[in-house]
Amino acid sequence: MKKKVILILVVIAVSLSVLAACGPKNGGGVSYTLTFVFINAAGRDNLLQTGALLIAACLLHNTLGYLFGYWLARLFRFDRRSCRTMAIEVGMQNGGLA
Repeated sequence: MKKKVILILVVIAVSLSVLAACGPKNGGGVSYTLTFVFINAAGRDNLLQTGALLIAACLLHNTLGYLFGYWLARLFRFDRRSCRTMAIEVGMQNGGLA
């Protein structure tokens, strides 16, 4: 029974991801949110067991993204404003990956 529910949730999540690819006018934001909810609901037990480690890994991943984005731009002698812009861009992309 539990495997069937997880399979159904994954199928719904994939379907919503395809819908999200169509863009925000076609319900992209709602489908991203629902995809996130369904995937987390399916893995709730594992998420509760590894929660603290997962949060620490996400924080480290995002922080390193901001730091490397900034300091690599400084290494290549970009001005400070461009360095901050790169740090934000890299950090935000890492946020999506985490």
